[in-house]
Amino acid sequence: MRSRLALVASIVLVLTVEHVLAATVHVTGGQVFLSHGEGYRRLSGSAQARPGDRVVANPGGSGQIVYPDGCKVEVLPGTVAIITKQSPCGGGATVGGGGDGSTYAIGAVIVGGGVGAAALLGKDGPSSP
Repeated sequence: MRSRLALVASIVLVLTVEHVLAATVHVTGGQVFLSHGEGYRRLSGSAQARPGDRVVANPGGSGQIVYPDGCKVEVLPGTVAIITKQSPCGGGATVGGGGDGSTYAIGAVIVGGGVGAAALLGKDGPSSP
């Protein structure tokens, strides 16, 4: 029974990982740095960012933050851009998109079905404390 619950929990974790990522940071020129809270590291190309991450550009550098709803925020030298949970363009899309809650409803159905299946499968044999 515990192994089945662990399997269901693993599936739920995989399905919800997308909700951790809030935006993609692209380097459009020069030097751009991203911090997840442990110091800045230089980016080359693109990187995924989470809510609360910070993006800065050195003089002569520039970057772009792209949210799941397509909202784009320019990162210019002399500014610190902070990744937000919701798109700053006002589209209302939350991390992972689908601001209507449908993603969470689907996840709840999957979890409920998995727990129900685990309960039914567990009734076939004797249970031990």
